[in-house]
Amino acid sequence: MTVSIQLTGLKKATKSFKDIEGRTINNKPAMEKIAARGWKDVINHFEQERGPRGKWKSIKRKGQILQDTGLLRGSIRFRSIVNEAIVFSRTKYGKFHETGTSKMVVRKFMWLSSEVKKILSKMLLDYVTRG
Repeated sequence: MTVSIQLTGLKKATKSFKDIEGRTINNKPAMEKIAARGWKDVINHFEQERGPRGKWKSIKRKGQILQDTGLLRGSIRFRSIVNEAIVFSRTKYGKFHETGTSKMVVRKFMWLSSEVKKILSKMLLDYVTRG
């Protein structure tokens, strides 16, 4: 006695796998959206005046922290390439706020919240699996 099993729909499954493979190779459309969402999170840090460990240390002058002229916040940009979403600042002094100096307190602004990291992971997974 023999039992025969036939698989149907293999062409459709093969096409689906090829589509997924194509989206893993060329994920620039997803990276564009991910970079924009990462940018929004970094800008939000300026609005909340907080780093990954809490509120930024206060300042002596009036006004918002790290926004005396608005140049640093206004310099935050994003871009994407295949396999990379980038949020950056072209100011020379941004890195000094981020890392601190002997005369400057650390006020990290270039970081992603854990909530946004989860959102970005889901965005990429959704793109790869569903398009």
